Formats: sequence, C-alpha cells, structure tokens
Amino acid sequence: MKRLNGYRMRLVAVGIVAAMVICGSAQADFTFGEPTPLEATINSGENICLECISADGLELYLSNPMNGNIDSMIWDLYVSKRATTNDPWPVPTSLGPTVNSSSFDAFACLSSDGLELYFSSRRSGGYGKQDIWVTTRDSKEDDWGVPVNLGPTINTSGFDNSPWITTDGLELYFASDRPGAIGGDDIWVSRRASTNDPWQTPENLGSVVNSTGIDFYPCLSPDGRILIRPQGHIDPVV
Repeated sequence: MKRLNGYRMRLVAVGIVAAMVICGSAQADFTFGEPTPLEATINSGENICLECISADGLELYLSNPMNGNIDSMIWDLYVSKRATTNDPWPVPTSLGPTVNSSSFDAFACLSSDGLELYFSSRRSGGYGKQDIWVTTRDSKEDDWGVPVNLGPTINTSGFDNSPWITTDGLELYFASDRPGAIGGDDIWVSRRASTNDPWQTPENLGSVVNSTGIDFYPCLSPDGRILIRPQGHIDPVV
C-alpha cells in the first residue's frame, strides 16, 4: 500500500510543465518556471500519472490504473504522440497487450534514443514482488517488442522499481528495498562499460541521497549532474 500512496503523490506531476524540465539542459543556477497545466486530453480527470517524455519532445508516456481507481493493483502504460513540439498532445493510447500485462505496469523511463523503455511490473516470470523490465523497438516507427526481465543482478525477491536510464545508457538508477537499504526503499545505481555489456552489481547511493524513509523514482538531468527524487512520499527534492 505504501507504494500506491507514493503514486498518489505523483499524480500532481502530470499537469505541470516544470516536472519535465529535467529533460532539458541542466544548470546549477536553474529556476523552475510557473507550472502550466497540460491539455485536457492528458488531464482528463482520471488518475493518470506522468512517467517520462522523449528527448525530442514528441512522445509522452503515462500510466493509468484500471477504471481510474488509484488503489487498483492493475496499471497500464500509455503514450501520447505529436508531430511537432508546437502541436497539442492527443489522447493517450495504450501500449497494448505486448507490453502491458494483467498486473501492475508503470514507472517507465525512455532511453535517449527512444528505442528502449524501462519499467516496473508485477507480472509473472519475475524474481520478486516487483521487477524491472525493458521493451525495445528497432525504430520510433516500430511497435514495442515483448518485454525482457533485467535478471537477478538488478531484480531481487522484493520490490525493484522506478528505473531511470542515463543519456549515455551506462547507468541505471532505480529504487529497491533489497538488503542493505537504509530506509524502506533506497535509490541504487548499476553501471556497465558499454550498452552491449551486462549490468553490474547495484550500489546504494548512500546516506547523502537516501533517508530512513522511502526514497524512490529518481530522475536525472541529461548531463547526469542533477538528481531529482521524492523523499518519504512527501516533497520532491534536488
């Protein structure tokens, strides 16, 4: 239930442009602008959560609980696509049964080239209560393929969720309640030498980043110098 409570906090982000600033150029002296609601096609009145936006600003990924019920254990991933950044966002469409399961599918992050979508799922075939999976496509015009579990190096018998892949694809940040966590969930990072190499054993980001509460949903600036994440399901921090 604590993870669903965290999702309630994230519902606010879908209507705020400032929540997407992390996809632009990060500067130490940046200032967030005045929040602006997105179109009614996105803010439909249902419990829709913002997941991520593509690097080119043309694809917006969201998640939605079954029947709009925030307490539902079944969530699906959706996408809204537009032709140019000057166009409005159209009504989101489901990623379909190839990507979505009959369980919880959410916490999505798109790679910088738009060809990999990492997300969390409670579907069967995993290693724990909630695993991190990835679906790929050959081009932005192609459909997403069958998701692949990231394996036991990343996933444990507990909850592994909210992945965030860096721009160069060499670091994967995510939340986990695995042994060694300071609080309920901590933020961890796994690294690899190249995008063709396997992910290495995750490292805890330590007490500078993690608290004794719940720390999850990390978001990094493109240059990897700014980490934004909720803390204890209360306020976003930098």
